Amino acid sequence: DLVAVVNGTYIVNITDSLGCTLSDTAIIGFIGNKSITQSLSAFSPNPLTGYGQWSYDTLTIVNTGCDINIRPEFIVSLDSASIQQGDFTLKWHHPVFNFWPNIPYTINNNGNASGYWHPSSNTTNDSTGVNISVGSSQQIIIRVRFNNPANYGDYNFAWETFEVDSLGNKLQSLSSVDSAMLNLFQIIYGCTD
Repeated sequence: DLVAVVNGTYIVNITDSLGCTLSDTAIIGFIGNKSITQSLSAFSPNPLTGYGQWSYDTLTIVNTGCDINIRPEFIVSLDSASIQQGDFTLKWHHPVFNFWPNIPYTINNNGNASGYWHPSSNTTNDSTGVNISVGSSQQIIIRVRFNNPANYGDYNFAWETFEVDSLGNKLQSLSSVDSAMLNLFQIIYGCTD
């Protein structure tokens, strides 16, 4: 077993008891057993000044460890009030079929929206996660629009990625929470105060 060896390319030299030498290259392609990096871009455009306008964000997950089954989860909170079901529409860009499936969410007892992403989010609400192999990247382009009568204010979108088993049970968190704020701003015309 290799201990404390960082990822990279190594040259391995082997000499047997007769003095014969063989050289080969070994590539260590991961940092640890199960690990990912996760990043979240800022929403654009931001703020939104009315209902029905789309804003875009990108969640990027890179597998830096062994093959792993993941489920990115989100919680959306509003700084000034509780969120109601239907206050916003959340979609992701499916690159293979080039369309925008919905990402379902529910409202918890605190008035926050929560849910998770899966390649079949639009149809089955599958919680079993998706397997990503070592060195692969999963980029999830997200778009959000607010629907009337959503409250105005700062909406915080917080994403955390978990390792899950084949039944969808959480095994461990693989990332810290990444957040992006989106402001729904009310423009009031004709006011001078």
